[in-house]
Amino acid sequence: MTIPHPSYPGRNPIHFILSKSDAEAVPTEILDVHWALGNRDIFNDDEIGDALRLALEKDPLVQADQIRVNVRNRVVTLEGYVVTKEEMKMAEWDAWHLFGVEEVVNNIEVQK
Repeated sequence: MTIPHPSYPGRNPIHFILSKSDAEAVPTEILDVHWALGNRDIFNDDEIGDALRLALEKDPLVQADQIRVNVRNRVVTLEGYVVTKEEMKMAEWDAWHLFGVEEVVNNIEVQK
C-alpha cells in the first residue's frame, strides 16, 4: 500500500504491506491511486479472493461491484463488465499484486 507522506505533502510516499484486517481499517481517502493489498500470511484461495475483493473495493479506479472474482489453485479469474479498458487493466493489476497469486485470467469485457 502507498500512503502519501503525512508530514510532507508532495514528498516520497510511504510503502508497506498490510494484513487484510489492517487494510480494512485504513480510510479510503488516504490511499494513493497505486494501492495494492498484499500479505505473506495469505495461503489459500478463499483468502486470496477476499483480499482481492477488498483491493478492488478500495481502488478508486475500479467499480468493484461490476467484477466477479474466482480463485482456484492460486489462479484468479476476473469476469464482468467495465466502462473502460483502463479499468479492466487496473482490476488485473490489483490481482497480480496480491501475494500468492500465480496467474490471472482476465475475462472482463469493456462495455460499448
